[in-house]
Amino acid sequence: MRVVILCGIPGSGKSTYIIRRDGRLEKDPWILGRKIVSADHYFQTPYGYKFNPQDLPEAHNECLRQFNNVIFYGSVDPTRYSPGFVLVVDNTNTTIPEIAPYAALALAYGHTLEIITLLCDVDLAFKRCIHGVPRKSIEAMAKRLADREFPHWWNHRIVKVS
Repeated sequence: MRVVILCGIPGSGKSTYIIRRDGRLEKDPWILGRKIVSADHYFQTPYGYKFNPQDLPEAHNECLRQFNNVIFYGSVDPTRYSPGFVLVVDNTNTTIPEIAPYAALALAYGHTLEIITLLCDVDLAFKRCIHGVPRKSIEAMAKRLADREFPHWWNHRIVKVS
């Protein structure tokens, strides 16, 4: 199994980046041999996206639980997922402590880890952000993103988006 951890400020295009396929956006997170987990999924309701900042800790806990379930069951039964299956974490992940639980589980179970940071201009990200994140918060996240140093054993790459 390949594990991809996306990093980027709100509005940088993380969700679009991972679900784009041949120029089309796919709506099913299981499509094409991948599963996407995200704290944002916690806030999806039948009536649309309803963000409540007080629920953010539980949203991240649920995201990690879903990630853990896929990692665990994929390790117990390697035939459960097709060859080349990709598990994606689609959160801002602006700090090493936010990434660490996912990276540790992936590596502990022997999966391939890839961390992709999407760099985007703050002005553009703020305009595209659909979650109502204040500009000052986006600026602070961008600074945290720029200030991190990855452990040398993590496979990390940067993608500039516009």
